[in-house]
Amino acid sequence: MSKIALTPNASGTGTLTIAAPNTSTDRTITLPDETGSIITTGSSGQVIPIAALPAGSIIQIVRASTNTEISFTNTGTNNFNFQCAITPLYSTSKILGFITMTGVANASAGRMAPLIVYDTTSGGTSGTNISGNLQVAQNSTDTNGLSTVAGTFLVGTIGSTNTYYFKNIVSKGDAGGTNYVQRYNNESSIVLMEIAA
Repeated sequence: MSKIALTPNASGTGTLTIAAPNTSTDRTITLPDETGSIITTGSSGQVIPIAALPAGSIIQIVRASTNTEISFTNTGTNNFNFQCAITPLYSTSKILGFITMTGVANASAGRMAPLIVYDTTSGGTSGTNISGNLQVAQNSTDTNGLSTVAGTFLVGTIGSTNTYYFKNIVSKGDAGGTNYVQRYNNESSIVLMEIAA
């Protein structure tokens, strides 16, 4: 037969009271067969085990933004814009991301292709493309034709707890004119969410 032992603390002076609710129904509280602390609605500084979180729970959110204007005239060449870093708590997690690029201008000269790539290297244009083929084009420019581009992306299983850098890469699809992102210091941003699998 298992036993239940209540162990007082010799250094404490307070009294802990186990109080019954106002009920006429018999209730049973079954203790788990493991060592740990009970988390209550008043607990702070304690972590709920990942196994206790339902799939789809948000574990953490990070955000990065920039309003630094960049321009480029080179057709077909990837250009680094900015990045957002996340260090997953669990290797089984999914990463859900949102990007908003503002101040987009293509000088009325063809297409601009924004991409999202990710890897464990900060900066540069290397990484796995997870945004697919995204393109934007317009027939006006600057104050007559600034655009905003928004999108979402998902990494099904991140695979490790290393720090990952999600990088916004932009390239010019057609010759002619100068392309801009964050034109006139508009702000672009990336938001990353670690999601429990």
